[in-house]
Amino acid sequence: MVPWASKVITFQERETRASIIGYSRISIDDEEKRMLLHSPYIKGACNFYSSLSSRRTDFVRSSFVRGEVNLEFSELKLISNPCHMNPWSYYQPYLYAILQLTNSLNLLLLSMVSLFRAWIVIPNSAAHFLAAAKIALANKAGAHKWKGAQVGWNVGRLMLAYRNKIKSENRATPSFWFNLYWVPALGDCQAFKDSSRGMLVVCFFCFSKYEKAPNNAIARAAAYRVILNKFAAILPKADHLVCTHLLAMMATVGLLPFWILEEVNLSAQSKPFNWLQKKYQVEKKRNGSAVVLSNLSHGFQNHLGLAVSDRVLENVVCKWYRFVNGRDGRFCNLFLSGQPLIKYENGVVTIIPKQSHMTKYNGPVISTFTCGDFHIGLSDVLRGIELPGTRQWGAIEEKLLPLTKKTIHPVLEFPFESALKPKANAIWMKELWRTL
Repeated sequence: MVPWASKVITFQERETRASIIGYSRISIDDEEKRMLLHSPYIKGACNFYSSLSSRRTDFVRSSFVRGEVNLEFSELKLISNPCHMNPWSYYQPYLYAILQLTNSLNLLLLSMVSLFRAWIVIPNSAAHFLAAAKIALANKAGAHKWKGAQVGWNVGRLMLAYRNKIKSENRATPSFWFNLYWVPALGDCQAFKDSSRGMLVVCFFCFSKYEKAPNNAIARAAAYRVILNKFAAILPKADHLVCTHLLAMMATVGLLPFWILEEVNLSAQSKPFNWLQKKYQVEKKRNGSAVVLSNLSHGFQNHLGLAVSDRVLENVVCKWYRFVNGRDGRFCNLFLSGQPLIKYENGVVTIIPKQSHMTKYNGPVISTFTCGDFHIGLSDVLRGIELPGTRQWGAIEEKLLPLTKKTIHPVLEFPFESALKPKANAIWMKELWRTL
C-alpha cells in the first residue's frame, strides 16, 4: 500500500485539508523496469508500421485496385497486393465468391456452409476457389442440380482440378497469404458431407447457447474457445490459424453469432509472438500475448495517434516477423478485379462497392433467412423448435437438418457486380467442368 498522511491546517485564514502521498522507491523501480522491458518492442512495431506505404495500412478501395495484375492467372483477373495489415483484406475474394455463389445458385443453408468446408481444402490462396466459383457460375444449369453439401464437394473438386492444371502447365503457384502444412485433398465424399453437416450443427449450437455475448470478458473468451474447439474437432486438418479465419468469415456473413468477431484471435504460441518474446526477452506467461497487445495498443495510440484493434495488431506482429526474417515479399493478398470490399470494424460491417455508395450493417451481412413463408433470423428458427440437450448432437441434427435441406436459405441484400461473371464459358472452364 502507498503510505499517506492527512491533516487540517489553516491557510490564508481558511481551514484546508492537506494530504501527503508518498511513493515507495520499490514502485518507481518496478515502473522503470517495465519501461525498459516493453519500450523496445513497442518502438520497433511502431517504426515498422510507420515505414509501410498507405496501400498496406489504409483499408480503402484504391489500396487494392492499384496492385499488380497477375498475368499468370489472367483468366481470373486477379490483382496481387503486398499483405495488408488488416486481416479482412485476406477474406475479400472468399467472402465475395461465397456470397455470389449463394445468390446466383439460390443455395440453401447447408450448401452455403459446405462452401466454407470447401475453402479449407486450399485455404491459403484464393485463386483456386475463385476459379472453381467462376466455372460453377459459367455452368449454372448444371450447378443448380447440386443439392446440400454436394455443392461444396463439387467446388472442392474443381479447386483441385484447377490446381492440377496449373502444375501440369508448369505455372508458378498463385500468390498465397500463409504457408500450408498439408497436401490439399478432399478425402471421401461421404466424410466431406458429414463434416459439412457437423459444421452446420455447431452453427445451430452456437445460436442456441451463445446467441448473445456472455456478460464478461472471461466468459466470452471461454465461450469462444468452446466454439473454436468444436470446429477443430470436426476439421482435424485445420489448425488454430485456419479455424480462426473460418470463424471470422462465418460470423461476418451471419452463420455464427456476430459477437465472435470481437474475440477472434491468434494463438499465443504462434511463431510471431514466440519470436517477439524471445528477441525482446519478454517473460512468457499464460496471458503474455494479451499483455503485449495491450502495450502495443497504448504505444500505437501514444506514438502514432492510432486506435488499432487487437486483431489488427496481431497481424502487424505477424507481418513484422516476416519482414525481419526476409520473407515479407513471399506473401500477398489476392483481389478480384471489380469486386466490392467487405470491412469489419468496431461492431460494424461496411460494404464498399465499385460504383454505388457504401452500405453499413450493425451486424452480419446476412441477418435474415427464409423458412417457409417467414423471413427470420437463425436464432428465431431455433426458438420455434423444441431442442434436446446440447450434448445430443444426433437428435439436434435429426430435427434441424431436414429444414436446411428443404427450407432455410439466406436472404441477401448485397450490391452484386460482375466481378465473377464469366463473359464466356472458356475452353479451360469446359475442360475442368468435365472432370466432375
